[in-house]
Amino acid sequence: MRYSIAGSLLCCAAVVQAFKDTSPFLLFSSSELPSSMQIESQQLDTASSVLQNTKSLLSTCPSDVYIIIQQAALAVSDLTAYDSVPHMKAAIADSRVRATYTVTDVVYEGGNLAEELAEHIEKSCGKKVERRNAGLESANGNGNGVTLLTFSALSTGKVARAEELNDQDIMLNSVFYEHLSSGPEYTVIYTTTPIRFVLEQDVPESAIYQAEFDATAHIDLKRDFRVRADNSIKAPDRRPLFEKYQYFTPGIFMGLVVGILLLSILYVGLNAVSSLQVSYGAFDKEMGPSAQKKQQ
Repeated sequence: MRYSIAGSLLCCAAVVQAFKDTSPFLLFSSSELPSSMQIESQQLDTASSVLQNTKSLLSTCPSDVYIIIQQAALAVSDLTAYDSVPHMKAAIADSRVRATYTVTDVVYEGGNLAEELAEHIEKSCGKKVERRNAGLESANGNGNGVTLLTFSALSTGKVARAEELNDQDIMLNSVFYEHLSSGPEYTVIYTTTPIRFVLEQDVPESAIYQAEFDATAHIDLKRDFRVRADNSIKAPDRRPLFEKYQYFTPGIFMGLVVGILLLSILYVGLNAVSSLQVSYGAFDKEMGPSAQKKQQ
């Protein structure tokens, strides 16, 4: 049952990642979050919506320790691998975890989600923020406050990415995860940015090719339309009307022949009907049984 909650981010492992400009988001806490904001997992959401939901979840300042991790250039497939981040998965499956909030695909809209959350907690809860880019060994895993950890982008190679991600997971476990089961109330927030966004940032401006054309080089390609315009003027056709247009076409000729034939047949039929002569006595002649008796 606990692993079903811990695997809320892994529930979509069988689904192929269809969004290139998205990355996962994960939050798990040992504190009771507001009952009106019981959001466990979502498939797709925008970064602004995730930020608003997270602020609502942390509106009551439920924890003593806040660990915010910012990982650049991470895809959901990096976390759904079978042997990926085992210490993080174990921390989520810990019995102290009472609330989780995960989004498989967060549509990146710019900005720094981790920094905005750290500033929100600092302002709303009065917690001091400790920002670190490296040197995790010197961080205090049991102290109160907000710790913001920023990791650089992972390598582009699949094997190298997996090794770097697991190395970071080992460091996070030695500094934070292994102390969570017996320490104060905590909330861990794992934010990421899409891979494409980081790759586009790494491309230097000098590498972008800008085509330049000399306008004078195309002067000789201009066409002279004057000769074509002169050739397009034709003399008027002064032929007679019946020579210029054909009125008595084969179709009209065949129609006239068939029409004359049908009219002649109609004339013969009407003439035959009108030539019939019947006397009035034929209508007065009795043909019933009484007429037969008279003849006998």
